[in-house]
Amino acid sequence: MGFVTIHKGNFQALLLSVHRLLGITSIPRPLFSLMSSNHLKKIMQSILKMACLLVCLCAAAPGLYAQQASSKIGHINIPQLLASLDSWKSAQSQIETHKKMLEDKIGAQQKALESEYVTFEQKAQRGEATQKEITEKQNYFVAKDNDLKQAAQKAQQELEEKTIALTSPIQEKLKTALKTVAAQGNFNYILDSSMGDLLFLDPALDVMAAVKANM
Repeated sequence: MGFVTIHKGNFQALLLSVHRLLGITSIPRPLFSLMSSNHLKKIMQSILKMACLLVCLCAAAPGLYAQQASSKIGHINIPQLLASLDSWKSAQSQIETHKKMLEDKIGAQQKALESEYVTFEQKAQRGEATQKEITEKQNYFVAKDNDLKQAAQKAQQELEEKTIALTSPIQEKLKTALKTVAAQGNFNYILDSSMGDLLFLDPALDVMAAVKANM
């Protein structure tokens, strides 16, 4: 049994060759799919959805489900509000910085393992490795790949916790500000205009400035 030659830098091909030699048919997922920008975007979107939900739950009057012909309804664009806040911009910047730190850390481990593989592959091709050493190394590299995937999953969880820690205080301020504005303006409802399906919005009932002032 020999090693399959691969191009340096193609770690997925490395793992595939090892798995084939071991009779494993599954192909490991790319590590950084767990830490992609799309995943971070989904986290932020879920936070935005929670903030939008707070608009309805916190700003509405106690008779939320009652039919009130004289209801006063305000509106606000939550994503636009958050994008204008220095605290939100700072949180996003810190999240991106932390994300890059985690990616760099895992990337360095992956690069080191790849280099180790190439070095041993060359040794095996020169006939300087015994069959026992080759088999042991193949098992070693598969185990290391699993370790890296576990590290990536742990990093993903850490990033999510960091995101929640940085954005939760902003959500709480938003919640308080909505309650204050709703009470001061006698609003029965405040709708998030970014959610769509609103045919007309009275500019006079836009509470953006008032909510921002209370944050």
